[in-house]
Amino acid sequence: MSAPLPGVGRTRFVVAVRASYSTPMKSISLLLLLWIGHAIAAEVAVPAGANSQLPGWSSDALGRPWLSWVEPRDESWVLRGAVAGANGFAEVTDFASGRDWFINWADTPGLALLNGRLTPYGLVYTHEGRGYALWVGQPDRFFHEDRSAVEHGFFSSAAGWGVWLDGQQYGNRPVTQAQSELRARVAGSSEAEVIVDDRVCDCCGTAAVALPDGFLVAYRDRSADEVRDINVVRFRDGVFEAPRRVHADGWVIRGCPVNGPAAARGADRVAIAWFTAADEKPRVRLALAPIESLDFAAPIEVDTAAPLGRVAIAAFGDGFVVVWLRATDDVDGAEIRYARFRADGTRVTEGLVTRSSSRRGSGFPKIAAVDGAIWVAHTDTSRSDGAPRIRVEIIAPESLDDPEAAALVQNNPIVRSITQ
Repeated sequence: MSAPLPGVGRTRFVVAVRASYSTPMKSISLLLLLWIGHAIAAEVAVPAGANSQLPGWSSDALGRPWLSWVEPRDESWVLRGAVAGANGFAEVTDFASGRDWFINWADTPGLALLNGRLTPYGLVYTHEGRGYALWVGQPDRFFHEDRSAVEHGFFSSAAGWGVWLDGQQYGNRPVTQAQSELRARVAGSSEAEVIVDDRVCDCCGTAAVALPDGFLVAYRDRSADEVRDINVVRFRDGVFEAPRRVHADGWVIRGCPVNGPAAARGADRVAIAWFTAADEKPRVRLALAPIESLDFAAPIEVDTAAPLGRVAIAAFGDGFVVVWLRATDDVDGAEIRYARFRADGTRVTEGLVTRSSSRRGSGFPKIAAVDGAIWVAHTDTSRSDGAPRIRVEIIAPESLDDPEAAALVQNNPIVRSITQ
């Protein structure tokens, strides 16, 4: 029996067990961590190379979950992906590559379902490194009209639209008079861009989700008084509705916190998770709203202990699962935590996923619901050789207290190996 994990009370014990089995595709190795009072988690092998990093999740036209990441190869960067399922990862694919990509811990390349197919996107340096552009499909196809030496990025997509943060004002105005805009356009269309919001936080990610009659995008707003709270905008009947505040946190900050919101859609609810440090009190919050009205209820305090934010969210069962980073007492220490909520906001369960780091290199954890379990992808920076590598942990259905999901393990070798 090993020593307790950092951040886990001394009264709890940890048992580490190696397990492996073969499938028609590959041999899969799992590290099972069982500790009393917390989740059962398993690490599943990822078909990624050395120095792999910046994970993301997306779904293809068949609804299959794809993990994406970047890794270096022959002095270039390669955006790769693999589909996740009951037997681990399959269909490993190289989607795009390039030498002059802008690789950033917060504004990451990924895959988007556009025009019925998984489409790669990312950032590329322009103007000899003085700016960078957003490309979608191929690295030489810029998604935006502006070609000035400024920043364009933090892309998200839904319902065939792409949205991004556009810094073109910084190219023709003094810095003190410029601000980033939230812009949108239909992918693969020659139609003009739309300014969704003309003043937003410069480097907090966006989060778009499809709705039955359009889509919604969540982002961090920026008022003239430097209040940076979370807004949503709905696209419906061919029109972008006016921005609305998810909750008036009142966080006044004179710079971008690089901590955008996460969004998910359930059966009849939309969920937004976010980080705020209003009144110098760090918090991770969750707000729920009916899809039809988008009237958000008062926020739920997900974590007030020592959260760092970097939130992710996924619809699961009759509610949602939120994942975030919390600081620990170790130098640069952090842990990835999870909590499950029902659609009415009731907290069902919570716990520790794994250890991580508060440094930028650990990036943002990303999650997806796969065959009745939650898969958590993140960049591991704890290796002895110092090289980052993608890791994926699975939170078993029993840990999420979901009987319906637990019933699915009979058809899922990976999750069944955790729970038996």
